[in-house]
Parts: sequence; structure tokens; C-alpha cells
Amino acid sequence: MRDGLGSHGNGDQSRSVAWLVGYSENVRFLLIPILAVLCYGRNPSRNDALDLNQAIKLESNLPCDGVTNPQQEIVLEAHFSTAGGALMFIVNTYQDETCLAGIGIKCFKHTPAGWRDDLMVNADGISHYWLNSCKAHGSKDPARYTLSAWFKDGTANTKKLPWKQGPLKQVSAQPEVYEFTGPNGGTARVEITRR
Repeated sequence: MRDGLGSHGNGDQSRSVAWLVGYSENVRFLLIPILAVLCYGRNPSRNDALDLNQAIKLESNLPCDGVTNPQQEIVLEAHFSTAGGALMFIVNTYQDETCLAGIGIKCFKHTPAGWRDDLMVNADGISHYWLNSCKAHGSKDPARYTLSAWFKDGTANTKKLPWKQGPLKQVSAQPEVYEFTGPNGGTARVEITRR
């Protein structure tokens, strides 16, 4: 009788140990990505200082109906001069505050509301992008996008130089064309085709 109870007790201990090992593995599986996000922190970028007066507002031609969220494809064909330093176009999108890392009802890391870089174009060529009509599926609020122009002030050792925003101007409505000139004489031009 005692031997039977003893072996039964050992079985309970084995199950308890197995449960603890499984539980610790599950917790570790959940905590590693959360800790990585928390330790990594916020990635600083140019858009903290986005000047909307120097950017161009982009909108989808498809209406936001408050039920769905239609998307419009745009094709950006960019051309950059070979001289005059580094130049770049950026499509920025505005995003509300979101929870980057959380479990259930507890959020450990918030992403603040603000403008984010969505598409960077810094070389001749064609890029495809999709403009949402609404901020979210079923929302009546339109999505917010801008097209901004950026340059590095200088031509030597540009990796260490910060990006600065330059004034972007629309030079044609049909076709839809935007241009800007950097302080060193470099020029950039982008033509947008809507599909």
C-alpha cells in the first residue's frame, strides 16, 4: 500500500515538474519578443521634424465610405540629378498611437501618434505604393499621407550628415509632377500616375 502511494506521489511530482518546465518555456516564448521591443526603444528618424508646409498632401481619389477601405495604387517615377549631393523623396503616413508590445489589457510599449516614413525613394526608377482611402477599415476618417523631399547638405562623407527637409513644389497637375532643388544644386523630380 505504501509503495503504491509512494509511486503515485512521484507521478504527481513528475507532472508538476513537467508543468513548470512547460510553463517557463511558454513565458520565455512570450517575454523574449516583448523585452526585445522594450530594450530596442524608439528608432529616431527625420519625420520627427516633418514640416507639413514644405510637403505635399497626398490623397486617394477613391472616397472613404465609412464601411470598407478602398486602396488606390500610385506609381512614382523618380529622377535625380547626378551632382549636388544626396536627395530623397519620402511618402509619410500619419498613424494614431498604438500598442507596440502588450499582453491582454496591459500595454508595455506605446508607439506615439505621428508621421511615419512609409516609402523612401532615393534612386532613379519606379516605385509602387497603395493609398488607403480611410484611416482604418470601417472608419469615416480619411487616411493622411504626405510626399516630402529631403537632402543632405554637402557632397563629401554624406553618411555622417543629417537629412534635412526641402520645399517640394508641384510643377504640373496633368501629369502629376513634383520637383525640388537641394542647396548644392541637385534636383529631384517625381511623376505620380494613379491607377
